[in-house]
Amino acid sequence: AKIMNSIFNVEPHWVGQQLNSRYADHVQPLVRWLDWLRQHQWSQKAIVLPFVLEICKLGTGVLYQGWSEKQLRQFDPESRKVVPVGTGTGPAPRWVPREDFLVPVGFSTIDSAPWVAYRQWFSWRDLQRLEVDRVFQDIDRLSGHSDDETRLRETRREKENVQTGTTDNDFGLWSPWQVWFREDIDDDGYPEGYVAVMHTKAKALLRIRPNPYLDEMRPFVKATFVEQEGAFDGIGVPQMVEQYQAEASTIHNQRRDASTLTNTPTFKVRRGSGLTGKIKVKPGDTLPVSDPSDIEQLQMGTPVQVQVGEESMTLQLAERRIGRGDLQRGEMSSPVGRAAATTVVAMLQESAGRFDFTIAQIREALTDQGAQIMELYQTHGMPEPGEKGSPEQVLADDQASALIREIIGQKESVRGLVGLKLNIATAAVNREVEKQSNIQLFSLVSGYLQQIMQYATVLPQLPPPLQQIVLDGVKSMDKVMARILQSHQVYDLDSMLVGDALAQMAQPAQPQLAPP
Repeated sequence: AKIMNSIFNVEPHWVGQQLNSRYADHVQPLVRWLDWLRQHQWSQKAIVLPFVLEICKLGTGVLYQGWSEKQLRQFDPESRKVVPVGTGTGPAPRWVPREDFLVPVGFSTIDSAPWVAYRQWFSWRDLQRLEVDRVFQDIDRLSGHSDDETRLRETRREKENVQTGTTDNDFGLWSPWQVWFREDIDDDGYPEGYVAVMHTKAKALLRIRPNPYLDEMRPFVKATFVEQEGAFDGIGVPQMVEQYQAEASTIHNQRRDASTLTNTPTFKVRRGSGLTGKIKVKPGDTLPVSDPSDIEQLQMGTPVQVQVGEESMTLQLAERRIGRGDLQRGEMSSPVGRAAATTVVAMLQESAGRFDFTIAQIREALTDQGAQIMELYQTHGMPEPGEKGSPEQVLADDQASALIREIIGQKESVRGLVGLKLNIATAAVNREVEKQSNIQLFSLVSGYLQQIMQYATVLPQLPPPLQQIVLDGVKSMDKVMARILQSHQVYDLDSMLVGDALAQMAQPAQPQLAPP
């Protein structure tokens, strides 16, 4: 929840920065256009949610930036047929389940691997539509080779008494692999990038083409929860707390077992007393015995207190392992509750460092996703004016739309012209803490400026030696103020520190020559 809120609580989703002064005016229209696309062309939140969940659970998440080109059709009442009504093109980002993504062992990044493979799932009707749209070819080779024997399909076979080997394409799923690889197919001595779609069970090649993207980009991004050096997969929360979970379960089960034995009445009887093991003792019941010693209670367990504190300590260790505690859950334990408010804020800010480290890779992955989407448009082209998703339709501003078309139409990568960055809240613990921090910063800057204004008023009236002493003091104030601003993550110091401007005011004016 904290990761998702940090990603989507700040608008816009991506922010831009000019990397080339020539394209300074292109940044804001491009950011506005991308923000509209991620809300209406596809649902960014619906894609990122399983991505983040899998990062937390398995330690690794993968996103794929695909491109959709499909023929749009609708039913025509006059001809009573389905007729084409246009084409639908645009980015189609999606979450890739980790089990459906392959990378060779020993390679920690997607681009460095000699190949990566992405398994997609289609029904038979989906394959037919893709064949009509000329995405796949010759899908008849896949008939009868589905990869998923669903229970629905098995039930239908049982009802109709159909043999297992009979071809039946109404049920089941097909999972061809989309493989991005480098190979010297044309025998020129240089391995080029290719993308192929193949079905391993049917041994069928459905499509192969050269990698169409700039610099042979592979449109995948990945992020990890806790990175493992030299490995593709990271460590997720279940793996981190596995041993603590086993220990807590053992302590809990031992405590329940001891309580069960202690609270279960058991009796021992003398042989020949006539009492059998089938007798069930009920409240108010009487048992005829010859001797009171014929039946006695047998204590199977001793009332030993299994430490509840040990289980609590184990759970606390697990929370520390993943960086979660009472404060992060919104709870206040008693020792912290008696602490000063500034102490609690400092503790929250300290714990935010762990969260920033965890979310850094997610920030980089979603930042790279925005750059890849721009390169998709560079490769496949932008929609025509008036079509859905075109800059003209989104922005309703001809000048801004022309700027977007100009920068996307460049032959070089947009990455070198405009720097995109995910707009995400990391170090800010929460909105209340951020508000208090901004109020404190405002008070500091206001006091600093008031002091400088007092010096500026009296500075021209002071003799030069005293002016130099005042200027040296202002420079010292600037150094301290710079450290304070940097601790608040404010780095635009030139616009907030005025010591240099005050020094220029103190310089004597150059005498002007009398006119001839």
